[in-house]
This record gives sequence, structure tokens and C-alpha cells, in this order.
Amino acid sequence: MGHPEPNPERTTVYVFADFLHFTHWVVYPQDRSLHPGKYPSHGELLPHRVRGLLEDWQLSFEKFASADFDGQPGTMLWIAFDVEALRICRMLKRHIGDRARVIYQKPIQDPFCRFEYTREVLEDGSTRVLD
Repeated sequence: MGHPEPNPERTTVYVFADFLHFTHWVVYPQDRSLHPGKYPSHGELLPHRVRGLLEDWQLSFEKFASADFDGQPGTMLWIAFDVEALRICRMLKRHIGDRARVIYQKPIQDPFCRFEYTREVLEDGSTRVLD
């Protein structure tokens, strides 16, 4: 599945869970180096409060998703996990506003990952399916 192609005109923050503490990935436009100061810094895009929520969310993934990943009956409540991810993404989008896109991707361990795998959180809090 993989990440969608970034929009070369806009900074994009991808939110996703994976093993080894990956929670987000920031992709800047190609012209970032040509226009210093034009794009928000990584710190501006991910405030401390949101970073803490993402870390807690990630830890729940590592704690409960490994059984699902190993093919064992898992204990992860995937719908609740997805709802929490979107809540955090909405907080992030309220903070970022129109300075960047916020895109959430479900982990492949989620048995429902093929349904609305990639969603963009819009400024009004709604989501747009990208896959």
C-alpha cells in the first residue's frame, strides 16, 4: 500500500502507526530549499501536546497490534484505534490550518485497512478518502 504521492505545492503531514515508533512523516514541497521561511518547520507542524498524544497512540499500537501482525488472535480494538487517530489528526489540522495537509493512513495490520485506507482531514474536521 505505501504513501500517496505528495502534492509538490504543499507541505503534507502523514500520520500512521508502525512498529519502531513511527507516528508521522512530514513531506515538504520540492522548492522548500529555494524559499527559506516559506514553509512551517517540523516543530510548528507538530506541537508538543499532539506529539504526546501520537506517542501514546503509537504505544497502544505496539502493545496490542503485534498479535494481529503475528497472525494470532489480536486484542487490538481497531475501530477505537482508528477513531483516536482521526481525533488526533483533527487536533493537528486545527493547529496547522491551511499551512499543510494532514493525511491519516491505517496500519496494514488493521483487518479493515482496505476500507478508507488513506484519508485527508480537512479544515472543517471532515475527511476525504484518498484511495
